[in-house]
Amino acid sequence: MKSFSQQTKEPLILAENNSPCCDRAELFGMLLFAGSISGTSIKLISESSLVADKFCSLLNKLFGYIGDTVKDGKYFAVYCNDLGVVAKCLYSLRLCENNIKFRITPEVIEKDCCKKAFLRGAFLGGGTVIDPNKNYNMEFLTRYELLTEDFLHFLSSLGFSFKKVKRKDSWVVYAKVSDTICDVLTYLGATLSYMEYVNIKIEREVRSNLTRISNGETANMDKVFTASAVHIKAINKIQQTIGLEELPDELFELAKLRLENRDLSLGDLGALLSPPLSKSGVNHRLKRILAIAENL
Repeated sequence: MKSFSQQTKEPLILAENNSPCCDRAELFGMLLFAGSISGTSIKLISESSLVADKFCSLLNKLFGYIGDTVKDGKYFAVYCNDLGVVAKCLYSLRLCENNIKFRITPEVIEKDCCKKAFLRGAFLGGGTVIDPNKNYNMEFLTRYELLTEDFLHFLSSLGFSFKKVKRKDSWVVYAKVSDTICDVLTYLGATLSYMEYVNIKIEREVRSNLTRISNGETANMDKVFTASAVHIKAINKIQQTIGLEELPDELFELAKLRLENRDLSLGDLGALLSPPLSKSGVNHRLKRILAIAENL
């Protein structure tokens, strides 16, 4: 069964860019988060054959490289050792052949359309989004601290609030706020995943609210029963000693009602009195009954 993250990525893999500059930006995002590049080779490794195939397709569109996706253990890989293609790629991505650093090159993502393509590539290469039934979490994984800082700044420029954390030998850029994750999914064009995410979020919130209401009602009922037990104990004591008939009329009426309606709240008891009495009025009379019982 496909994970929520895999389901989210599949339509993004099929998305076509409208210009070569966006193809370049998307390839750059994939390369930074799932690949490596030197002066002599380009490599991308992914758990998804579809992601590897997409990278291969972009190399072909941009630089005319016809390669294949190969199985590498449990992963899928694309290897390019064509020096001419490597040189073209380095130049296109504005990377220095003698000092390659995994940083975001601003020139590659100047346009808004390129920013979106770059983020899509980064997500395909090193991003995951957890099933919202389990948790709210979107992550981008990288081994490079400077890339992490660049990427946080890039996300912030788009209005997305993410944080970072070190996990073993890697850096994780993450968001655990459902609204942020939904905004990113919308921005990427993952419409179906966004709709599913929102629906699940609403269901979770409804269940949470129902549970909270139920717990609150249970707590209130516990309070009612506890208070009622105290009242009835005092009323029984009065009945067994001097008799309820010795109480003033207003207290006698309330004492009888309490014995007959042990599970009612003070407000509900007050509504049964003639004339009706407020909750505070009922509470005041019950305190008088408790005081009488205490002095017996």
